[in-house]
Amino acid sequence: METIKNYLETMFANLPDTEETRRAKSELFSMMEDKYNELKAQGMAENAIVGTIITEFGNIDELKESLDLGKRDTIVPVVSEPVQTVATIENVTYESEGKRMLTIDEANDYVMDNSLSTFIFGLGVFFCILSPAGPVLFSVFEDIFGSNAFTNFLSSFGVGFLFLSVAIGVGLILLSGTKRKGWEFLDQGNCGLEIETEEFVKKELEENNSSQHFMFALGVMCCICSVIPVSVLGAMRIKILSSAVGPSLIFVLVGIGVFFILNSSRKVSAYEKLLSLNKNPEA
Repeated sequence: METIKNYLETMFANLPDTEETRRAKSELFSMMEDKYNELKAQGMAENAIVGTIITEFGNIDELKESLDLGKRDTIVPVVSEPVQTVATIENVTYESEGKRMLTIDEANDYVMDNSLSTFIFGLGVFFCILSPAGPVLFSVFEDIFGSNAFTNFLSSFGVGFLFLSVAIGVGLILLSGTKRKGWEFLDQGNCGLEIETEEFVKKELEENNSSQHFMFALGVMCCICSVIPVSVLGAMRIKILSSAVGPSLIFVLVGIGVFFILNSSRKVSAYEKLLSLNKNPEA
């Protein structure tokens, strides 16, 4: 909250210290404080809260108009010519026009949150793909040993594994979305990267390109090789191997392969997203 107070002081620094200005500043701080408490209650990270509030309330021209400051002759800028200043508040940099500039620490936080979100999402997809392996693996025992209490239990266990895996998978997929919740302000077109941050992101992107290609290739290889266990175990003519273990391994290997493919670009996509913030939209 201290960061927001300091930024508010920066916003009103070029306005005369009058009763009307102080009243407008107090009203604006009250709105910012309410928004801060609302986002804090939702579990949003501190940096993300600050960014959201600055994006929503940080344009001084719009605020003067909405608070009726622009229509008062007593409220005029101290400087006669427009200037662009940059204020750094507790390692968070903002331009005077309200544009937020991300620091290296914030860029790292975003990449970590994006990576964790993608990891959880990939894990959820893995469990969903794995789910049919339960019925396939355990239903064969009834064909081999006949219908009895034990084989019926195994068949029921396989069905239970199916629903449990789907439930875990869907839960993880939904959970993954919450890890990106605090970074929606990056899509509002009012953010950029500091020069040092941009150079850091470019360097990290180059270093992660090779690992991305390796993980993607490993995922594709797992998907292609998923049919090998069926062929090899099927040639052994052992029913439990050819009809249960082999087919089940298809789902395991495909799930692992898809997990690797989804996670191959988890950092690279985050770095590319950050670099896109500094691109000229008219270019």
